[in-house]
Amino acid sequence: MINPVSYHDLLDAFSEPGCPVCRLALRSIERFIASTNRDLVNTPDVWNEIMASQGFCNLHAQQWLSTAHPLGTAFIYEALLERIGKEIERQKPGKGGGLRSRLGAGNPSALMPEKRCLVCLHREEQEALLIATLLKGFGETSFRTLYQRSPGLCVPHLRTALGAANGEVFDLLRNHALNEQARLRDQLKEIIRKHDYRYRDEPIGEERDATERAVNLIAGAKGIADR
Repeated sequence: MINPVSYHDLLDAFSEPGCPVCRLALRSIERFIASTNRDLVNTPDVWNEIMASQGFCNLHAQQWLSTAHPLGTAFIYEALLERIGKEIERQKPGKGGGLRSRLGAGNPSALMPEKRCLVCLHREEQEALLIATLLKGFGETSFRTLYQRSPGLCVPHLRTALGAANGEVFDLLRNHALNEQARLRDQLKEIIRKHDYRYRDEPIGEERDATERAVNLIAGAKGIADR
């Protein structure tokens, strides 16, 4: 069964620049951070998860810092610093160097998070939902047509989609990706050509932001981690 929300979101995203899965996953992350920060005090399970993961990974910690309210951030990181400080107090150097717990056995991972970043887990859930919806949506002619007019998927999301696709859908994804990549390569070659002094006075065309699009195509949009 197709998820109706992600289905219509994808249709809208096909008309926008870049990978539609990146765009919608990042949008969902923004909402997730906002709701987590707003409901932090009333959701002890989420609080416990954040404590176990020592806050957020570097990528999402920076995103949290730029969007979340300072009060929620202060609550989280004051508590984390208290927990980490107590763990540091329990450590002492081993005979050969490195950390050793005062309780006895060496414990070099004592200061590592117990769980993964909560926002990373949310992002992966959203990516899986969107790609599953995308593959099912290809069964409809209008959906398939709009996808073929779009820039298509970045390489990280294309890799996942190709791994789950077969038959006609696999061919559609592959052929669309190859066509888009060939078009982008031509634009990059045009940038290279116009850096030659003989052609540098020529006006800039559709290759204007090709370098940015190429980076985002290979690596995914900023905020998307390739695995």
